[in-house]
Amino acid sequence: MYDPQDYYFKKAKQQGFKARSAFKLDEIDEKFHLIDRQTSTVLDIGCAPGSWMQYTYAKLSKLGKKKFQIIGLDIKKVDLNVPGIFAYVQDITEHDAVAKIFEQNQISKFDFIQSDMAPNTMGLKDFDAMRSISLLDQTLWIYKEFLKPDGKFVIKIFM
Repeated sequence: MYDPQDYYFKKAKQQGFKARSAFKLDEIDEKFHLIDRQTSTVLDIGCAPGSWMQYTYAKLSKLGKKKFQIIGLDIKKVDLNVPGIFAYVQDITEHDAVAKIFEQNQISKFDFIQSDMAPNTMGLKDFDAMRSISLLDQTLWIYKEFLKPDGKFVIKIFM
Protein backbone atom coordinates (compact mmCIF):
# COMPACT_ATOMS: atom_id res chain seq x y z
CA MET A 1 0.00 0.00 0.00
CA TYR A 2 1.24 3.50 -0.87
CA ASP A 3 2.37 5.54 2.11
CA PRO A 4 2.86 9.25 1.24
CA GLN A 5 5.12 9.65 4.26
CA ASP A 6 7.31 6.61 3.68
CA TYR A 7 11.06 6.16 4.17
CA TYR A 8 11.94 8.27 1.10
CA PHE A 9 9.59 11.07 2.12
CA LYS A 10 11.31 11.25 5.50
CA LYS A 11 14.78 10.96 3.94
CA ALA A 12 13.96 13.81 1.53
CA LYS A 13 12.89 16.04 4.41
CA GLN A 14 16.06 15.16 6.38
CA GLN A 15 18.28 16.03 3.38
CA GLY A 16 16.37 19.21 2.53
CA PHE A 17 14.79 18.04 -0.72
CA LYS A 18 11.36 19.38 -1.66
CA ALA A 19 10.14 15.88 -2.54
CA ARG A 20 11.07 12.21 -2.48
CA SER A 21 11.41 12.19 -6.28
CA ALA A 22 15.02 13.38 -5.90
CA PHE A 23 15.89 9.78 -5.09
CA LYS A 24 14.37 8.58 -8.38
CA LEU A 25 16.77 10.84 -10.25
CA ASP A 26 19.65 9.76 -8.01
CA GLU A 27 18.97 6.10 -8.81
CA ILE A 28 18.74 6.78 -12.56
CA ASP A 29 21.86 8.95 -12.52
CA GLU A 30 23.87 6.35 -10.61
CA LYS A 31 22.98 3.74 -13.22
CA PHE A 32 23.36 5.82 -16.41
CA HIS A 33 25.78 8.63 -15.36
CA LEU A 34 23.63 11.39 -16.84
CA ILE A 35 25.11 14.27 -14.87
CA ASP A 36 28.87 14.60 -15.25
CA ARG A 37 31.69 17.14 -15.48
CA GLN A 38 30.62 18.09 -19.01
CA THR A 39 27.17 19.12 -17.76
CA SER A 40 26.92 22.91 -17.57
CA THR A 41 23.42 23.71 -18.82
CA VAL A 42 20.40 21.86 -17.50
CA LEU A 43 16.71 22.21 -18.29
CA ASP A 44 14.06 20.79 -15.97
CA ILE A 45 10.65 20.52 -17.65
CA GLY A 46 7.79 20.35 -15.17
CA CYS A 47 10.17 21.26 -12.37
CA ALA A 48 7.72 21.70 -9.47
CA PRO A 49 8.26 21.27 -6.62
CA GLY A 50 12.00 21.49 -7.39
CA SER A 51 13.59 18.35 -5.97
CA TRP A 52 15.13 17.28 -9.30
CA MET A 53 16.74 20.71 -9.66
CA GLN A 54 17.98 20.46 -6.07
CA TYR A 55 19.49 17.03 -6.78
CA THR A 56 21.13 18.24 -10.00
CA TYR A 57 22.55 21.30 -8.25
CA ALA A 58 23.98 19.13 -5.45
CA LYS A 59 25.46 16.66 -7.95
CA LEU A 60 27.10 19.37 -10.06
CA SER A 61 28.47 21.04 -6.92
CA LYS A 62 29.81 17.69 -5.69
CA LEU A 63 31.57 17.22 -9.05
CA GLY A 64 33.35 20.52 -8.45
CA LYS A 65 31.50 22.48 -11.12
CA LYS A 66 31.84 26.20 -10.42
CA LYS A 67 29.77 27.53 -13.32
CA PHE A 68 26.49 25.99 -14.42
CA GLN A 69 22.89 26.98 -15.04
CA ILE A 70 19.75 25.07 -14.21
CA ILE A 71 16.56 26.39 -15.78
CA GLY A 72 13.21 25.05 -14.61
CA LEU A 73 9.85 25.44 -16.32
CA ASP A 74 6.48 24.59 -14.81
CA ILE A 75 2.92 25.88 -14.78
CA LYS A 76 3.24 26.01 -10.99
CA LYS A 77 5.47 28.42 -9.07
CA VAL A 78 8.64 26.88 -7.64
CA ASP A 79 10.22 28.53 -4.62
CA LEU A 80 13.95 27.75 -4.51
CA ASN A 81 16.49 30.30 -3.40
CA VAL A 82 19.62 28.66 -4.81
CA PRO A 83 22.25 30.43 -6.92
CA GLY A 84 22.41 28.96 -10.41
CA ILE A 85 18.81 27.72 -10.37
CA PHE A 86 16.22 29.76 -12.23
CA ALA A 87 12.61 28.57 -12.15
CA TYR A 88 9.96 30.11 -14.39
CA VAL A 89 6.20 29.79 -14.42
CA GLN A 90 5.86 28.86 -18.07
CA ASP A 91 3.70 26.54 -20.15
CA ILE A 92 6.02 24.48 -22.37
CA THR A 93 3.55 24.61 -25.27
CA GLU A 94 4.21 28.34 -25.69
CA HIS A 95 7.22 27.93 -27.96
CA ASP A 96 8.17 31.60 -28.37
CA ALA A 97 7.97 32.34 -24.64
CA VAL A 98 10.09 29.27 -23.81
CA ALA A 99 12.70 30.21 -26.42
CA LYS A 100 12.79 33.76 -25.03
CA ILE A 101 13.58 32.44 -21.52
CA PHE A 102 16.50 30.45 -22.92
CA GLU A 103 17.70 33.49 -24.87
CA GLN A 104 17.48 35.72 -21.77
CA ASN A 105 19.67 33.20 -19.94
CA GLN A 106 22.08 33.07 -22.90
CA ILE A 107 21.49 29.36 -23.50
CA SER A 108 21.12 28.06 -27.03
CA LYS A 109 21.48 24.35 -26.24
CA PHE A 110 21.34 22.20 -23.12
CA ASP A 111 23.75 19.49 -22.03
CA PHE A 112 21.06 17.73 -20.04
CA ILE A 113 17.27 17.87 -20.01
CA GLN A 114 15.33 16.25 -17.19
CA SER A 115 11.61 15.95 -16.66
CA ASP A 116 9.59 14.48 -13.83
CA MET A 117 6.39 16.19 -14.95
CA ALA A 118 3.12 14.41 -14.56
CA PRO A 119 -0.49 15.13 -15.30
CA ASN A 120 -2.95 15.57 -12.50
CA THR A 121 -3.95 11.95 -12.03
CA MET A 122 -7.49 10.66 -11.97
CA GLY A 123 -6.76 7.22 -10.58
CA LEU A 124 -7.53 5.52 -13.90
CA LYS A 125 -4.20 3.93 -14.84
CA ASP A 126 -4.75 3.73 -18.61
CA PHE A 127 -6.13 7.25 -18.83
CA ASP A 128 -3.37 8.66 -16.61
CA ALA A 129 -0.74 6.90 -18.75
CA MET A 130 -2.18 8.38 -21.95
CA ARG A 131 -2.14 11.85 -20.41
CA SER A 132 1.48 11.31 -19.31
CA ILE A 133 2.49 10.32 -22.84
CA SER A 134 0.63 13.34 -24.20
CA LEU A 135 2.74 15.59 -21.98
CA LEU A 136 5.88 13.90 -23.30
CA ASP A 137 4.68 14.51 -26.85
CA GLN A 138 4.21 18.20 -26.05
CA THR A 139 7.88 18.47 -25.00
CA LEU A 140 9.36 16.73 -28.04
CA TRP A 141 10.01 20.03 -29.82
CA ILE A 142 12.24 21.16 -26.93
CA TYR A 143 14.47 18.09 -27.18
CA LYS A 144 14.75 18.46 -30.94
CA GLU A 145 15.55 22.17 -30.84
CA PHE A 146 17.47 22.71 -27.60
CA LEU A 147 19.31 19.49 -26.66
CA LYS A 148 22.94 19.40 -27.77
CA PRO A 149 23.74 16.63 -30.29
CA ASP A 150 25.68 14.76 -27.60
CA GLY A 151 23.31 15.84 -24.83
CA LYS A 152 21.47 13.55 -22.45
CA PHE A 153 17.93 13.48 -21.19
CA VAL A 154 15.69 11.62 -18.79
CA ILE A 155 11.94 11.80 -18.61
CA LYS A 156 9.40 10.00 -16.46
CA ILE A 157 6.19 8.66 -17.95
CA PHE A 158 3.40 6.65 -16.42
CA MET A 159 3.03 3.11 -17.73
